[in-house]
Amino acid sequence: MSMRRTIRILSLLLAVSFICTPASVYAKPSGKVVLAAKSQPDTLDPTIASGRVDQWSHHALFDGLLHRNPETLNIEPWLATSIKNINPTTWELNLKEGVKFHNGERFDADSVKFSVERSLDPKMKSPIIKNIDWVKEVQVVSPYKVKIITHAPYPLANERLQNFVVVPPRYIREKGNEYFAKNPIGTGPYKFVKWLAGQYIEYEANENYWQEAPSIKTIIFKTVPDDSTRIAELLSGSSDIIFDLLPDQVAAIEKSAHTKVESAPSLRVAYVAFDAVGKGEKGPFMDKRVRQAVNYGVDINLIIKHTMLGYGDRTATAANNMVFGCDPTMQPYPYDPEKAKKLMVEAGYPNGFECTFYGYGGRFFNARQVMEAIMGYLQKNLNIKTVPKWYDTWPTYGQLIRAGKATPMHMGTWGSYSIFDAEGLYPYLMHKDGVQAYWYTPETDKMIEEAGATIKQERRKEIYYKLQRIVKEEAPWLFMWGQIDLIGINKRIDWKPSKDEIVRFYDIKLKK
Repeated sequence: MSMRRTIRILSLLLAVSFICTPASVYAKPSGKVVLAAKSQPDTLDPTIASGRVDQWSHHALFDGLLHRNPETLNIEPWLATSIKNINPTTWELNLKEGVKFHNGERFDADSVKFSVERSLDPKMKSPIIKNIDWVKEVQVVSPYKVKIITHAPYPLANERLQNFVVVPPRYIREKGNEYFAKNPIGTGPYKFVKWLAGQYIEYEANENYWQEAPSIKTIIFKTVPDDSTRIAELLSGSSDIIFDLLPDQVAAIEKSAHTKVESAPSLRVAYVAFDAVGKGEKGPFMDKRVRQAVNYGVDINLIIKHTMLGYGDRTATAANNMVFGCDPTMQPYPYDPEKAKKLMVEAGYPNGFECTFYGYGGRFFNARQVMEAIMGYLQKNLNIKTVPKWYDTWPTYGQLIRAGKATPMHMGTWGSYSIFDAEGLYPYLMHKDGVQAYWYTPETDKMIEEAGATIKQERRKEIYYKLQRIVKEEAPWLFMWGQIDLIGINKRIDWKPSKDEIVRFYDIKLKK
C-alpha cells in the first residue's frame, strides 16, 4: 500500500472518529460564573426583544443559522451547514441533523420556517422585524433543507442569519407566546433555570449540546443597576464579569491583584438625535441650520478626552468607522462656536430657545456626565436652554423613542444588531419606516432601499458614501463617537470581549 493511500485512510478514520465521538467523552461542565450588568432583558423571547442585554441572554439559550467567529469576525456555518445563493432572490440552506431543543423536540426545516414566519407575523409586533422582513417566504425542500425567498436581491443574508435564532414550533404552539417568554427553550449551549425579575437569571449547561458541552456548569446573570455596587461585587469576588464599566472606574479595577479591565471597540455609536421631521410639535430642529449649529457648538473631542477619558472613537457622521459603507475620508464637524452662533442667527434664533432634552443610562456610558457637558455647551455657545428628562434604563426609554415622543432631542446609542454594514443603521434610524427615525427624506429613503437590494458591493459603497455626505450636511444628529466597551473581569476567567458586542456565555472558561 502506498504511503499516500495510507495517509488518506488514516485521515478518513480520524475524521470519522471525531464525528462519532460521544458527548460523554468530553469533560463535564463544572463551576459557576457570575456576570453583572446594569439592566435586565425586556423578555427572553428573542422575537420581541430589541435590547443588547436581551441578545446576550439569547445567545446562551438559542442558536443562529449562522455564527460569527468572535476572533476573526468571519461568518461561519452553525445550525445551517451551508448557504448558497442559487439565484438573485433565492438562498438555499442545508441544515444540521441530530440537533434537539432542550425539551427533546427536533430541530429541522419546519423549525426554521416557523421561526421566520413567527417573526414576520404582525401580531407579534416585533421591534426587530427589519432584521428579517427582507424574507418573502421560506420553502421546506426536505426535512433538513430550506429555501429562503427574498422580496428582492438582498446582499446581507449571511449577516442577518448569523443573528437570527431558531425557536421550537411544537413547544410554542402548546404553551403559547406568553409562557415561552418566561420559560424559553432553544438548542443553545445553556438551559434556562429561573428568572427572578430585577435580580438574576440562572442558566445551566446543556450537557447534550450538539457542539462540545460548555465548560461552565452554572451561569448567573445578575442585574445590578448601581455602578458602584457592580465595582464592589467584582472587587469582592461576588461577580466575575461586570459590564457597563465607566471610564473613571478603570483605575480601581486595575489596582487590584485579582481583577483586570478588558476593552474592545464596538459597533455602537453614541449620538443625540433631533426631531427634524416634526414627530412632536414643529420646532427649531426642523431647520438644518440649527442642527448644524449644535454640531459646531459642542466640542465632542474635548468631551471624549475629559468626560470619556479617551474611551471613544470619534465618528464623522452616524456611521461607525468599522462598518462597510463608512467613508474613511469623511471628517467630523470641527468645534467652531462662532460658526454656530452665525447659523443660529441665520435660522432666526439669535437669542436661542428652550427645549426638552431626553437622556438615559442604559448602554450609554457616562451618560449623565455627557448630557451635562452637552447642555453646558448649548447654553454657552447657542443660548439653548435644555430641560433634562432622565431615564435610567432602556425598556421604558426605548418605548418612548419608538413611539416618536422623545422630542425635540434625545440621547441614544445604536449597535447595528452586530452587523458590520451600514444596512444595520440607516433603515432603522434614518428611513421613514425606521423604528427610531426622527429624520428622513424621499431621496435618502430611495438610496437606503437601493443599497439594501443591491448585490454588487462597489455600487453599495457608492450609494453609502453619497448618503453619508447628505447625512453630514443635514445633521440629523449631534454626531459623537463609536463606543469602546469596558468590562471588568476576575483574573480567574479566561474570556475576551468581541467587537460585535455579543457576549457568548459558551466562550467563557475558567483558567486552569
